[in-house]
Amino acid sequence: MASEFQGLSGKTFIQYHSLLFDIVEVVVVSGTGPNFCGHMMLRVDDYYFHTSGVYDHPMYITVSEYDTYLKKNEKTELFRTRRILYDKNAARDKLKNLLSEKWLWLIIPNNCVDFVEEVIGAGENDFNLISNCPTQLSKKIQQEIRMENMILTRRGHRARR
Repeated sequence: MASEFQGLSGKTFIQYHSLLFDIVEVVVVSGTGPNFCGHMMLRVDDYYFHTSGVYDHPMYITVSEYDTYLKKNEKTELFRTRRILYDKNAARDKLKNLLSEKWLWLIIPNNCVDFVEEVIGAGENDFNLISNCPTQLSKKIQQEIRMENMILTRRGHRARR
């Protein structure tokens, strides 16, 4: 089995001033072992952020480390979707707060999806995905929604503001 590489602890991240939130993507990768739901990460500019432990600080890796993360964890990228944030400062503040606190990961509730939702939601106002199981969000559905200028939420579809 490959050795795991999750990145560095978010509590050590100090590059907030360099985050412009020009590139914001929701990235879904395959799960490890029996995890059929996969794993969701947040890409912001040159970094990927995600939760990785049961009770630990969120982690971050650089864009250049992303392929290493996939290979060492025997994961594949399933899909990604780009987001446009209306309030980049609010998203930056939310990310900074979340990285400085330990995250209680509870498998399906309060998992990697919730982490991504909180950051993007701060910048989009009410960004909620329909499922906490990332693989349920198929690439086809995400593409159709983007093409229709809609957002998929737990409460159904709504027009993008």
